Amino acid sequence: MRLRKLIRVGLAISLGLVVTFFLLEATLLIFDDWVFARSLWGFDPDLGFRVRPQAVYGAHTANRFGFNDRDYPLERAPGTYRALVVGDSFNWAGAQDWNYVGFLEDRLQEQFGSSVEVINVGYPATHTVEQLQMLEKFGMQYQPDLVVLGFFAGNDFVDSEPWRRRIAYGGATIDLDTRRDRYWVVFGEPVMWRSRFRAALRQGLSAFWFQSRHEEMTEEQYLQLEYGRMLFTASSRREQFQPHIDWILDAVGQMDDLVVRAGGEFLVLAYPDEFQVNPELRRKVIEHYDLEEEDFVWTLPQDLLAEYCRSRNIEYQDLLPGFQRAAAQGEILYIPRNSHWNRTGNALAALLIEGMLQSRIRKALGAEHSGS
Repeated sequence: MRLRKLIRVGLAISLGLVVTFFLLEATLLIFDDWVFARSLWGFDPDLGFRVRPQAVYGAHTANRFGFNDRDYPLERAPGTYRALVVGDSFNWAGAQDWNYVGFLEDRLQEQFGSSVEVINVGYPATHTVEQLQMLEKFGMQYQPDLVVLGFFAGNDFVDSEPWRRRIAYGGATIDLDTRRDRYWVVFGEPVMWRSRFRAALRQGLSAFWFQSRHEEMTEEQYLQLEYGRMLFTASSRREQFQPHIDWILDAVGQMDDLVVRAGGEFLVLAYPDEFQVNPELRRKVIEHYDLEEEDFVWTLPQDLLAEYCRSRNIEYQDLLPGFQRAAAQGEILYIPRNSHWNRTGNALAALLIEGMLQSRIRKALGAEHSGS
């Protein structure tokens, strides 16, 4: 009798835990926007994930589309030149205080006044295919004269698995493999055989651990990160990455088509990885992993991008030479063990891009700015 009672108690507790778990999961699903309102990420049925509208990050607030910028009127005012700068986490480093897009707008407005607007359009942790979708859904509503694609040579090819589908789930982001993973949209939120609570808990613990480590990689971790990116430039890896290359370059072409159909101009800019700018970092990775330098073509990402743009008559510019010149003069351009530009690097990027856009803007705005 006592054993049966223990079994009944055990079954009751187990059933209670199962019911509690499913109630918790249902609550998190139905009230997702309320429960995870303070998280950066929200689900989007077309994109899979996006930064939440008006999301707060540090001392800053994203705009209505979740971009790292203020809200601009969607309709472009007559006599105004409007440029969009599309990118990934480079559009977020420095928040709104010293991000290169804000610096660029400030510099151009010093010359042309408020008749020039430069809008920061991008989400962290995205590649070109996702940025194309984001531009089509949100960015083109700004009616731009010019769209600038910021292409990061470090990982925009490497991290672009064609079968990856990143979605926001429980206030976190998770990567699905579209060859096997499925989800359904219920109450405007994704549902799958995964726990939302577990995803949220994992994201929270990861963020806590990262902050407790002062948000900085160790040198070993950073060398490993750069090693993974450098492998893309190895001659022996070309076949492995060819699906990534084809998929991303096709997205660049589609972005050009999208912008031109809307009556705008399209410019592709290549942003260098630190291993391309900093010879000392490159040397450390080569020595640490016992590599042979002659096995690598360090500018391969830019070479592939430039070749494709030439074949499509897409305007292309590379920031690498300007960054190499500044580094050779002793400038420190990257956040230590981070791979994003520091304030100096952001300011340099803005200066270089400004030089590329001045004559274009002057021509578009007309004679009143011809002597600026």
